[in-house]
Amino acid sequence: MPSFKLTIDHTKVTGTLTNFPVLFSENVTGIPSQFWSGVIDPDGLDIRFYDTDNATELKREIFSINKIAKTIEAWIQIPSLNSSVDKIIYCRYGGSVVANSESVWTDIGASLIVHMGKTQGIYDENNSAGSTGLTVTGPSVVPGKVGKAYQFVNDSDIIAWPDTGHAGTFTVCAWAYATFAPSTYGLLVTTPNRNPLFLGITPADDYGIYGAIGWGNSRENSGWSGIGSGNSFVSQQNFWKRVVVTYGSSMMRLYIDGSQVVFNSISGMLYEPGIHIGSNGGAYSFKGMIDEVNCYTDVKTAQWISTEFNNQNDSASFMTASPAAEKLNCMPMFLALR
Repeated sequence: MPSFKLTIDHTKVTGTLTNFPVLFSENVTGIPSQFWSGVIDPDGLDIRFYDTDNATELKREIFSINKIAKTIEAWIQIPSLNSSVDKIIYCRYGGSVVANSESVWTDIGASLIVHMGKTQGIYDENNSAGSTGLTVTGPSVVPGKVGKAYQFVNDSDIIAWPDTGHAGTFTVCAWAYATFAPSTYGLLVTTPNRNPLFLGITPADDYGIYGAIGWGNSRENSGWSGIGSGNSFVSQQNFWKRVVVTYGSSMMRLYIDGSQVVFNSISGMLYEPGIHIGSNGGAYSFKGMIDEVNCYTDVKTAQWISTEFNNQNDSASFMTASPAAEKLNCMPMFLALR
């Protein structure tokens, strides 16, 4: 079975990480040209990854592959990464087919993973953790930051999911490309009716990129606590931005492009089920593109968030491909002495 080696640059890893999902895309430097013709399965399920020993198979999700266009979006769960030593893994292809593993995501507390790129409709995606009943209404599929993205143009454009499963702690992440400033709040990821979770972009004279959580025991008896980036909206417009908000132990933190920009002690709770992407179904609509929305039931560390950004923002420098060392079959040699 043909194979090649993949080397993850330790300088792009900012801490010791366990079961970290690494993006493998066509942008990885050095992918052999024969890879694209050598993959047999149309869904790429004959592409398999192995740990440093080249024997232990790694969990992976092949989300999409186009052998003609030479594009791929795959996610590999790496058992251990650190900032001291490069990580070596191996890719084999052209052999037997192995199904995707949801535990790439469920092992790390994912409640919702939306890679983007499906057409309109309702999806029960086995390759996106927890996304049973994900409904896409309105947004169009366009080239994104990671593979495909959704473009939100109309106030009615929305992606809806019926449950959160976040309890008292969460991490919510999204790639966002805002095309113009909203007149009110432009919601990236929210609970319905903007209560009680809100991650979005506010008008230029307000808070920039903003994360908030509601408090109280009902929408009629609720208030807001939140944090904003403090940046003018102009600096966030017409660029891809990775926006992450975490909440746990009464502390909310906001990250932009892998770096923490603000944090504050905040009290709140999640009492309204459901997740909406791009809009709350009302007046607070985001205009632009959204890609790679991830929701987790735990608080991801600063090291996790910055390494994730390094991987997804520039996979060409995060990981490089090179030929795998071939094993030599040596025949024994005997010398006759006289």
